[in-house]
Parts: sequence; C-alpha cells; structure tokens
Amino acid sequence: MRKSKISPYFLKNLRNLGEIPNVPYLYKIAKKEIEKRLQEIGFTRYHSRFHKKKEGCFFASDELATYAKIRRGKPNFSLIISSHLDHPGFAIKNSKEGIALGSIGITRLKKYIEKENIPLKIYGPNGKLITTNAFITEISKEETKPIIFLKTKDKIPSNSYGIFNLPFICIEEEKIKMLTADNVACSAAILQCLKNVIEERNQFKNVDLTVVFSYIEEIKQISMTGIAKRKKTPFEDLKKEMIYIALEAMESEIDDNQKEILKKFALPKPNYESGVLIKITDSNLVFGQGYLEKNLAEELLLSACKKNNINYQHTISSGTSEGTALSLFNISSNIATLVIPNRHKHNLGDEGEIVSEEIKISDLIDAIKILSTAIKISDEKKPIEEHGLAERLKKTNLSAPPKKLKAMKKEREILLTASLPRLRLACFYPNSTKEKIIIDFHRSLAKIQSLIA
Repeated sequence: MRKSKISPYFLKNLRNLGEIPNVPYLYKIAKKEIEKRLQEIGFTRYHSRFHKKKEGCFFASDELATYAKIRRGKPNFSLIISSHLDHPGFAIKNSKEGIALGSIGITRLKKYIEKENIPLKIYGPNGKLITTNAFITEISKEETKPIIFLKTKDKIPSNSYGIFNLPFICIEEEKIKMLTADNVACSAAILQCLKNVIEERNQFKNVDLTVVFSYIEEIKQISMTGIAKRKKTPFEDLKKEMIYIALEAMESEIDDNQKEILKKFALPKPNYESGVLIKITDSNLVFGQGYLEKNLAEELLLSACKKNNINYQHTISSGTSEGTALSLFNISSNIATLVIPNRHKHNLGDEGEIVSEEIKISDLIDAIKILSTAIKISDEKKPIEEHGLAERLKKTNLSAPPKKLKAMKKEREILLTASLPRLRLACFYPNSTKEKIIIDFHRSLAKIQSLIA
C-alpha cells in the first residue's frame, strides 16, 4: 500500500496532530486541536438540556477526555471507540529538571546515558518550540519517581514539554515513521471514520457512535479508569450491551506467560507484517472475563475484516490497552482492541536506541476500513458471526484470578485519585500555592486509599 492511497484529509490530520507536543497531563494543546477538527466536520458542542436525545453530531470535553457523538436512526448496536492523545515524554519543571511520564523505558535510558547525554526538544506550555539544544544528563535512581536533570542554556517555564529530538513524521512509500504513532495515527484514523459517517449518510443510516479521545492512557489508563469507574460519558451511561473498541498503535509481541497458550490453541505468533491485530487480551487478563457471554466486539471486528477481505491477525499479544480498564470495572463482555502493529513502540530501538516509531500505511488504511464497516454494520440485525476465541481464552490461565484483578483495579483507582487535580488543571507541576495544596491533598488521599484493604 503506497503513500498515494492516503486521503488528503487523513494526511492533514496526521501531520497536524503529529506535530503537536504531548506528554501525559499536558493535554491542552491536543484537546484544542481535536475539538477544532471535530467542529470543522460538523460537530456541535453538546448541551444535555437540548441535545440529550436529539439526533446529530455533538462533542464534549471534561478532565478525562474529549468525546464525540453521532446519533442517527435506530441502530441495532451502540458502539464506543477510543484512542488516547498522550505519548510518553517529560514534563519539564525548569531549566534544570523535569520528570519522565509514561512507559518511556527508564532502564534503557539509564544505559544510554552512560555513553552520551540524551537530546531533547523542549516546547513551552503554549506549544511553541523553546529549544532543540537541551540534554538529559542524569536520571534519578528512584524508579517510581524518575526525575531527569537537564543541561540547557535556555530558560524553561514550568509545565513545558520535553520530547525526544526526533522528526515528528516521515511518510515513505509503504510506511510511516513518527515520533508519536502511538497514538496520533489512531486518532487521525478515527477522525477519518467520523468524516466518512457524516458525509456518506446513505451508507450510515442508523448510527449510535461515541468516540473517546482520552487524555491519559500511558499511565495505567487513568482516563479510561475514570470513565469506567463513573460508568458514563457526557452522552450516556455505559451499558454491558454496548460494544467497546480501542484503536491502538502498539507492539505485536507475546510475553512469556502467553507462549504456552499459543501452542495449546495453535495460534499464530503476532508479528509486524501480517496485518492489523484483533486483540482480546492484554498481558494480565482476558477482556470482559467477568462475563460468560461471547465477545461481540471481537466478532464485529472479525466480520468487518471478512466483508472487506482484509488480512488480519487474530491471536493473543502482550502489552496493555484501554481494554484493561474497562475489564477491571466489569463494564461488558464486548471489549476488543484493534492494533496497528507499531515497530519500536515508545521510540525503543532493537538495541535500546532512541528511534522513530514505525507503522505500515496499509495497516492504517485497513484500520479505517474496519472501523467504518463496524460502524456501518451495527445497523444490521445479525452482523455477528461465531468465532469464539475470547470465550475459550477465559478458561485459561490468561484469565486473571479475582485477587489479582482486585489489586490491578485498586492500583488504578489510587492513581486516579492522586491524578485528578493534575487532570483538571491540565498540568503536572502546580502553578500556585493553591494548586500545590490541592495536589498534595489528593496525593494524601491516595496514600490513605492504598492502606485500606
């Protein structure tokens, strides 16, 4: 699949979103850009008083995510699709220090720094480039609070963005290299799907679609944890009958615990060449494992692939996605992640070097087709075919025991409690004494929460 196959609209969004600096908690710029893109294609800001049951295209934002809603006709299924807006990076406190946020690979960076300093680009809180001449010279030994120490001649304001000094985006004939394919490419793909639904009304006559652009996924899926905990979006309650699909550009690998299952079920090993991956497990659980019913999200994605004659991978893989947060809060059996295989996820090279992420153009285009078809066939009375991998995997040791599920859920709830002020403020470092008091208070609440059985 060549570059010429990419639509101009998709390419525009890919570049615009890809050239925005983003780090967990510092989401203001990405949020503003997503809202702008939604308004450009016809979305109106949602007001529950006027739009609660009205057909149309609406958007809303809160401290967890920006949401888009298309309500039209009388579909058979309600569909929720998610993509996160953050990418691992560094929140910068001043010209001397900052903190690493997200799974950025601290161990490999410490090895890297033994040989040479790590170059960064730093953008101010307003998103304007401050310098490309900044370096990480040291990283603290404390794994849970990885403070970085900087060398730069420039004055850096608090809550600036520190990102690896890599090109934002490079489009080749058959692949795309990006600083943040995870998860900018997915957000751009979903915007394309939304445009398709709006413009091709005859093809999408009956739709109940909610899209969640979550602000933080890279730290234990904090945003989706908050949404799952309160069991609602601004538009509706989360119901077990709904179908939940996360779109992710992530690794296509297995962990040690999954090797035995691959052999037992004669499943293919996930890879980066065989197409998109339909994922119904994360490393620590099977999605929707609290339910005995089949996984309609898995079935819907498989049906969409079949209708488009798309090559895909249907197997287990490692890593975590927003499907974990939804499963921990027992939202539904109908949860799946559609994976665009992302070589060098989180800018991790094969030897630990800092490199661009890499995805295939054909996988991106297939993902758009699959999601668009999934939205379209949610109108059908019987769009689901029997495939059954999720049901079988729930009976294996990939299905986490109750004690482990409880611990994973509690960990995320504690992080959510500690993170709420920063999410509401869209910053990591407090900008006033009042903000510091609020942040410290929630951190204390989180510590108390951690002590309660």
